[in-house]
Amino acid sequence: MDDFTYKWDLDTWLHTIIDHYESARAEYWSKRLAEEDWTPLNELRQGVRATARMILTRAKTLRNIGDIGELNQIFSAWKHEEDLKREQIDRMIAKVPREYGPEVAADLRTDLETSFKIFPENAEDRPLRLIWEELCILDARDHADEVRDRVARVFQLERVIRGCTAQNTSAAASEFLCLVSRCFIAGYFPECIAFCRSAIDTAFRGKVSDVVCSQRGDSPRSGYQLSNRIEAALPNLIDKGTYDAAIRVRERGNTVIHNDANAVRDFIGTIKDTLLVLQALERHPDISEP
Repeated sequence: MDDFTYKWDLDTWLHTIIDHYESARAEYWSKRLAEEDWTPLNELRQGVRATARMILTRAKTLRNIGDIGELNQIFSAWKHEEDLKREQIDRMIAKVPREYGPEVAADLRTDLETSFKIFPENAEDRPLRLIWEELCILDARDHADEVRDRVARVFQLERVIRGCTAQNTSAAASEFLCLVSRCFIAGYFPECIAFCRSAIDTAFRGKVSDVVCSQRGDSPRSGYQLSNRIEAALPNLIDKGTYDAAIRVRERGNTVIHNDANAVRDFIGTIKDTLLVLQALERHPDISEP
């Protein structure tokens, strides 16, 4: 790679590669499909980007949405796949020797219909393949657009953990911390806050027993919650500063889980509070008795 090309940032290169892929793809399909041919594949090709975007929106929102035209396009693509699947199964059934009888053929059909999988990425001229390619392009562009931001967030976390002394966090809490960092780097901030709450919840459950919690009041019908364990940990396990940090993490986690997923904006502050709490809990043995 010469000096000129190296001066281009990586995200520019990624978009350039995607552009080349789109150009080659358009040339391929223009040769395969004449504009005047009215086939399901060519019909879908005219509006495949809009169809792919709608499928992506439906997946991200988990809602069965779309106008009549969009839903018809999606339905037609899947129907084409189901028809192909049925044709392939019919060909397999036709090869069953007659002496095995119709019962064997019927059982085989049932097994094939259950186990036969549709793979959109199969390199064949099919409507679903067109949608799959378009979704790959959309996803690739999204990731290329976010490269700089994701790397910047990696450096943000590096600045946070430079002053962190936690080394012996429990395995369960460590798993949640991995989810915290993964979500933050990817830009899934509400999920990051929710997992911060999960991390300290797991840590407090491992350090503060039900016996200790019971000394602070009546046993709740639903069992001791994070709030009970935070209260029980003060002052033997955590100091007032750590207590306040734990309360902030708990309240912010509750907010994004139960009230408004986008209400909390102090992501780094919540991560710092989480690490502060975990560090404090590490320094003390479990509290099994009051």
